[in-house]
Amino acid sequence: MTRYTLLFWLPHYLISGLGYSFSAAAHTASCFEIFGCLGPIAVGYAVERRFSDQRVGLGAGMLYALSFICLLHPLLASSGWLGMIVSISLMGILIHGADLLMSGMTVMQAIPSEFHGRGVGFVNGVGSIGQMISPLLATLFVAHFGWTKLFDLFVFFALVAGAICTLGARSQTRNGSRFNRSVLEPSDLLL
Repeated sequence: MTRYTLLFWLPHYLISGLGYSFSAAAHTASCFEIFGCLGPIAVGYAVERRFSDQRVGLGAGMLYALSFICLLHPLLASSGWLGMIVSISLMGILIHGADLLMSGMTVMQAIPSEFHGRGVGFVNGVGSIGQMISPLLATLFVAHFGWTKLFDLFVFFALVAGAICTLGARSQTRNGSRFNRSVLEPSDLLL
């Protein structure tokens, strides 16, 4: 929900909440997507190099970092244009990276291969609920509480999602085995 709310409502927030001009709001809001593409690239690199068996833990770390950035956002936004760019860009990187992990890589690691299609479809379907609810959230929540409190709600969302991932990572570590192993990965029997 955080991703879609920022994706669709960020220019409106910059214009109505912070007094940006239409042109400045459009350019500033585009940093969410422009720099957001670095998130999946960084996640792919991190999974290849270090987190191949700890994808859920990596996702939890990214979500906790997102909650911290959302908590700092009002301070960064009040510091000027550069602070806003940094905040929006980091949110984009963390959200897009965590989305790649949760909607693809982690699902394929967690369930048997015959259920990959259904699993990824289910996760993406649940993610689409956020897309449907984001207009309601942006209009009703902001009307009652304001834009700054919306970022506090994003902190809550990220902390809850991070806690769920932390529990998933702990249970995955405790079980000690993976349901799915790629045919390209070396088998434990060969090692």
